[in-house]
Amino acid sequence: MKNEYKDGALTFFLEGRIDSTNTDQFSQELKDEYSLYDNIDIAFDAEKLEYISSAGLRVLLKLKKDLKKPVRISLM
Repeated sequence: MKNEYKDGALTFFLEGRIDSTNTDQFSQELKDEYSLYDNIDIAFDAEKLEYISSAGLRVLLKLKKDLKKPVRISLM
């Protein structure tokens, strides 16, 4: 998964499908990346995301809960 750190925010670029077959990997990749930074904003660019299941949404909601701050998702 591609990501970009810019102006205090870490943006993840989501692509393809996120479902029960890859949510463990997706979750681990997110943790590995955002744990490298202190007190950052997280954003997701979902322009190339084809599908996300409830399992994938659960990963995003858990991230928001763990960070205790808003998480932005862009579909453009």
